[in-house]
Amino acid sequence: RILFFDFKQFFNARVGIALWPLINLSYAVKMYQLHHTLTNSMMLVNVLQFLYVLDLFLNEDWYMRTIDVAYDHFGFYLAWGDIAWLPFMYTLQGYYLVQHPT
Repeated sequence: RILFFDFKQFFNARVGIALWPLINLSYAVKMYQLHHTLTNSMMLVNVLQFLYVLDLFLNEDWYMRTIDVAYDHFGFYLAWGDIAWLPFMYTLQGYYLVQHPT
């Protein structure tokens, strides 16, 4: 934290988590462009993961007090994990469904 700016909260809850449903939505759009349909699997992935992210935003105070977030010091490892690993690895289901719709 520098002055009033919390880097851990910004990178984890704002950037990483906010990218998650946006990337899933882009996979759904790509599936529709390629195959002219959305499979039930793609809709389910988008809805369930969006609900998870929504729950996290609604309960952000609780999330920021969980043991892994509260006790990890902010640095390259946490920043990279939040902006690269989390949004792209957690959306691999959508990527797979675009490539293999049936």
